[in-house]
Amino acid sequence: MEKESLTIKDAEYVPEALLQHIMGYPDYPKEFKPSHKNVIWNNLIAEHSIGVFPLQGAVYLKKYISGSFKAQFPFRIVYRSYPKSNPETIASQQLLENLGRYLEECGISFKNSAVTLESVERTSVAFPIGEKATDQEYAINMKLIYSVKKG
Repeated sequence: MEKESLTIKDAEYVPEALLQHIMGYPDYPKEFKPSHKNVIWNNLIAEHSIGVFPLQGAVYLKKYISGSFKAQFPFRIVYRSYPKSNPETIASQQLLENLGRYLEECGISFKNSAVTLESVERTSVAFPIGEKATDQEYAINMKLIYSVKKG
């Protein structure tokens, strides 16, 4: 049986919590200072930046009569960098692997106490998605599973 797609309202718990935890990653390279200007939901800017993009497949895993639910929210993190050498290129890709591991290990907390993280996991390794003369983009796919208690 096909799972029911998550409504926009029930997906709205995720973006801010996810962005806050990505900005909290402690091991960014010294030239990257995370902020709301360069860690962006659904976008990338021309400079070093991280974009977080929701992917298709956000679904309810369980729904309860009370209105509570458990949901899966897949997303992609994209890192745009400007490597000038092979070691810098490798470091850009490794940054995403380490960021993904960090999100899996530290978890994500939500402002709304009715929302509980079940798990965060990588569903792909970091991979190149775009390359221009001056910049490269790497991505990693992940999924977040969370529960919301209502009623």
